[in-house]
Amino acid sequence: MKKTLITTLILVLIISISYGQNAYCYKFSDALKNSELVRVLQINDGTIDTITNEIKKLSNLEEFFITKMENLTIPPSIGELKELRELQVIKGKLRLFPSTIGKLEKLRLLNLRGNQLSTLPIELGKLKSLKELYLYNNNFNSVPRFIANLDSLKILSFARNQLTELSAEIKNLRKLEEAYFSENEIKEITSKVGNLEDLRILRIDNNKLEELPHEIGNLKKLEEFLIHNNEINYLPKSIGNMQKLKVLVLNDNNLSSLPIEISNLKSLEKLYISNNPIDFIPNLSKLKKLKELAIRNTKVSMNHLVEIQKQLPDCKIFY
Repeated sequence: MKKTLITTLILVLIISISYGQNAYCYKFSDALKNSELVRVLQINDGTIDTITNEIKKLSNLEEFFITKMENLTIPPSIGELKELRELQVIKGKLRLFPSTIGKLEKLRLLNLRGNQLSTLPIELGKLKSLKELYLYNNNFNSVPRFIANLDSLKILSFARNQLTELSAEIKNLRKLEEAYFSENEIKEITSKVGNLEDLRILRIDNNKLEELPHEIGNLKKLEEFLIHNNEINYLPKSIGNMQKLKVLVLNDNNLSSLPIEISNLKSLEKLYISNNPIDFIPNLSKLKKLKELAIRNTKVSMNHLVEIQKQLPDCKIFY
């Protein structure tokens, strides 16, 4: 019995050592030589490997990372990697993605930033385990409809695309915690944004927004809201419902006033409203946690500034 146990331990040790040596690969050709052992394949810029249909041999692959491979195409056999949890294809000039991605039932993270994608196959909507989707810096002009089916998503990034609206496709993403839509051409936000009740971070800065929907106030767990560099004329009163909001960035808009309800944001730590034609700020004395207030290049008078300083004795004011 003792001898059997020792033999078993030695065998486990040998397997562990072998796994450790072959689990990580940096070339596709090397990975194929140890196909069943490879768990992580990372192909960095400078390699000349071509990804072929033979990738299906990596049956136990869990993480696949490719960066800066020009003229890259992803073969349909990518769908055979049943154990894949993370797939990152970054700066590969991809224009198309195979529909077989819908077979990757265990995929939790998909990062396709820095490509030339303007569409993705609807089969991607089948990825019920997907929690993080990064489509930053591509050519999307609308949010794909299949997004509505990804109801496990926690992080979604569409920054640096060509979106013109934040459409109703996001309405079912009730588990979403972080959403990034910076640097697009967005002129309108759907009222369905109010459905995203778990959202903690929302960035829609550097767009062409003129107004926010009343339903934005439903985001009661929101902690960080960045909407600078837009064309917003007014804030809805419902913004006062964001009781957990810590950072509110409103710089470089067309705001001439702030709603009184902004004084309800008891968790607010940073409020930036510089470069707006605003001449009056409501009483902020209730904002006991406010650490920074930026009101540079506004129409706030020196007398009003003195009043604000009295209301916020512990706050650093940038004027």
